[in-house]
Amino acid sequence: MNLFRATYKASWGRHLKIVTTICVLILIGLPLFKIVESGMLTQWNFALVVKTLLPWCLLILIVALFLVRGYILTNKQLIVKRLFWRNRVNLRNLVSAEFNSQAMLNSWRVFGNGGFFSITGLLWNQKLGLYRAFVTNEKNCIVLKFTDKVIVITPNNPQDMITNLTILLLSK
Repeated sequence: MNLFRATYKASWGRHLKIVTTICVLILIGLPLFKIVESGMLTQWNFALVVKTLLPWCLLILIVALFLVRGYILTNKQLIVKRLFWRNRVNLRNLVSAEFNSQAMLNSWRVFGNGGFFSITGLLWNQKLGLYRAFVTNEKNCIVLKFTDKVIVITPNNPQDMITNLTILLLSK
């Protein structure tokens, strides 16, 4: 079998942009408001300003570590690119791959992040059951069904990835 490798970006959908913007504005805006309201800026107490903002900035940076940057598809695995690491999914037990822009409809988050830099973790809905999500744009969902699990990903070009996954499935 020839070596195969395709790279896909993880473009942000409207939902992700809105939720991330609101979270950042709240996490930075509320402490800044408190600083201004308390008069700390007029006294210019730099240490107190930093002490007030630092935990919230650190929280934003920690959450950003888990964002999804893209996907790499090879003959044997799907690689989910994160900020400083990669999650690897073996494709050996892949049964099907389908594009479904409504795949995440009515999903409940069991454990994970619901839209602050990404939608990642374990989710559940009636159609898919329990599934793992590596999502940035809910309109580009590809549902990967394995013999023992379901994974939802959202590459920027879902039709191209479906074509490549179908070729890989047929060559098994």
